[in-house]
Amino acid sequence: MKKYLFTAVILICCFTISYAEEPVALLNNYWTLGGGYVTYEDAYLSNLKYSGWGFQWEAFHSNFYKKNRNISWQNRNTFFFAYTYNPPYTANILNLNTNIAFGTHYHFRVTPQFTVLVGGFWDIEGGIKYNNRNVNNIASADLSTSLYASTMLRYHLVTEKLQMAFEYDLQTPIMGCMFVPEKGASYYEYYLLQNLNNTLHFSSFHNKLGLRGNLSIDFIFQKFTFRMGFVHNNTIWRANDLHFAKEQYLFNIGTVVNLGVFGGKEIGTKQTDIWK
Repeated sequence: MKKYLFTAVILICCFTISYAEEPVALLNNYWTLGGGYVTYEDAYLSNLKYSGWGFQWEAFHSNFYKKNRNISWQNRNTFFFAYTYNPPYTANILNLNTNIAFGTHYHFRVTPQFTVLVGGFWDIEGGIKYNNRNVNNIASADLSTSLYASTMLRYHLVTEKLQMAFEYDLQTPIMGCMFVPEKGASYYEYYLLQNLNNTLHFSSFHNKLGLRGNLSIDFIFQKFTFRMGFVHNNTIWRANDLHFAKEQYLFNIGTVVNLGVFGGKEIGTKQTDIWK
C-alpha cells in the first residue's frame, strides 16, 4: 500500500506539470500572510495540551488545463511557525511546518456570479516540534502525505462602486500515509538501528480525521485585488497508542494577481476574469 501511495503522488505531480501550460490562459496567483491562535496535542512529547500563537505564509497558483475551461489545476504552498505553552507555562513547543499540495477541480457554473468547484488535493507535509523540557525526546517530526476531498464555493458581487468576491474552500483527508514513532522510542534509536518498523502507517477515517477551511473576501479594484480572510485547520490522528491533534485559527491578508499568458509573456488581465 505504501508503495502504491508513493507512486500515485509521483503520477499526480507529473500529470499536473505536463498539462499545466496553456498558450492563452488565465493564471490566478495569491499570496497571503496570516497569524492567530494555535493548539497542539502531541502524546509523544507531552500529555498536556499546548496553546499559543502562530504565523503562516501561503502562495497559491491556479490555471485551466489545456483546451478545457471547466477543469483547473491548483498548487498551494504554505510555511507555518508556532510558539506554544503548556497550561502552567513551565514548558513550550516550537513548531516549524511546510505543506505542498497539488489539486484538480471541476467548475460547475451555477450562475454567472456563483461557481462551485469539486475535486481534490494531494499534499505532502513535513514539520518538526521542539519541546524545551522533554529530556528523553526533545523533538518529534510530523511527516505525512494525504489525498483530500475538496470543494470551493465562489461568488462574485458587483455593485456600482465596488466589486467583491467571496470564496470558501473546505478539505477533508480521505487516505494517505503518515510517520508516527513508537511510544517511548527515540529518534536516535531509529537512526542508530536503522529500523523504521511500525513507524509508517496507512491513514484514513479510522485513524485520521480533519477539516481545513479557508474563507476569503476579495476587494477588486482596477489595478489590483486586496484579500482578507480566515483560515481554520482542525485535525486529529492516532497510531502506536499515541494521540495527536492540531487546531489553527488564523486571520490573513494578501493580494491577488490575475495574469494572461500571450506568446510567453505575462500580461495583466481584468481582475474579474478570475471568477469565470
